[in-house]
Amino acid sequence: MDEKIYQIAEQIVQLHQKAYEAYLPLVEDVCNRIVSEDELSHLYQEMWEDEDSCSTELFDEEEDKMF
Repeated sequence: MDEKIYQIAEQIVQLHQKAYEAYLPLVEDVCNRIVSEDELSHLYQEMWEDEDSCSTELFDEEEDKMF
């Protein structure tokens, strides 16, 4: 059981790193210029939608591996 927890934690760390690498250029872009509220809102929603789908996929994969 401890090994499963370690594996899940490692996957979360990897997912966090991938998200950081994917979104850093987008965040830097909007921080370095003037953007509309709509553009910023769209980017924010897009980032959270991707985060939700990645989290769901991570746990679905883990459930498959456990059984």
